[in-house]
Amino acid sequence: MTKLTIPRERLLDALSLVSGAVGRDGVASAVLVGDGRITASNLETRISVDVADLGEGAVLLPHRRLTEIARSAPKEAEVEITPKDNSCRITAGRGSWTIPTEAPSAFPAAAAAEEKAFATLSAGTLRDMLVRVQAATDPESSRYALGGVLLEIDDDSLHAVATDGRRLLWATTGDVEAAESSSMIVPAAGVAVLIQVLAPAASVRITRTAAEVVATTDAGVTASIRLLEGRFPKWRDVVVKPAAEATILQSSLVAAVRQAAIVTSEQSKSVLFTLGEDLTLAAQSAEAGEARVRCDLESAGAAAKVRLDPRFVLDAVKAAGPDEVVSLQARDSETACVLRWDNVVAVVMPMEGD
Repeated sequence: MTKLTIPRERLLDALSLVSGAVGRDGVASAVLVGDGRITASNLETRISVDVADLGEGAVLLPHRRLTEIARSAPKEAEVEITPKDNSCRITAGRGSWTIPTEAPSAFPAAAAAEEKAFATLSAGTLRDMLVRVQAATDPESSRYALGGVLLEIDDDSLHAVATDGRRLLWATTGDVEAAESSSMIVPAAGVAVLIQVLAPAASVRITRTAAEVVATTDAGVTASIRLLEGRFPKWRDVVVKPAAEATILQSSLVAAVRQAAIVTSEQSKSVLFTLGEDLTLAAQSAEAGEARVRCDLESAGAAAKVRLDPRFVLDAVKAAGPDEVVSLQARDSETACVLRWDNVVAVVMPMEGD
């Protein structure tokens, strides 16, 4: 088997990109290096990174140890990997290591399945959408569908939706080359993988099989993620427009919510939002006392009051820029509050008084 050579920085980049598919022990904790790519698989997720100058032949190496070796090498060094029978010699700079290896055939093969086109779009757009909604997933829920993000193609638009039953986050884009209407649920762990592998890419092509979503980027990364089964809630039914609507700068809203939340506690989590000529936030708890915060609105509408969990409001608008204007829509203490900006809609269910 021939010697494999790869620049140290390129190796580190590839090892970082595949890290989301590395398991804790056994073959799952190793990466397959060679044949022009570096691949990791924990059976739920598989990530491959093209490395054109890697050479022919393949060897199975422990991800953690190979990463440590590459990190210890000089920045401009090339890492040389020479497989032998049941071991491998690695040299980088002035260091050399001989480590035991398993046969490449022990690495799980990629599942053979027919892929259907789903969507092609800007990698940055998809990444931003996933970042904006991932906070609302609930991996601990007994309703498995709530443990991931729904990706849905409808009317030539792509929607990303997540909900845990108490809040819902929805991002959408029409700047997409979409296939026929379709939907799938990507688990929260898979969403984190997509966010990572999309970072260095300009565009991404999404396909799907009966059991997996496959994301292929123009940066030479392919990620295959096992999809969640189950029925996602009828999310459009909860996105209604309440009677009162006001607009406010994201920075003003975040500052006011954080100030009011200072006196909340595990027993008294809510903040009362009162819309009028301005926005007034009130909170109290037996342990921490009381808070009352007022802030200016960009525009005001009808009066309304609703009690919300401040964490959910902050999660909803954290991805917005400080100068973005957020629409805050409410009706009464029993109706969900809706926040909108840019291509994002957030629905936060009301809380009872505490």
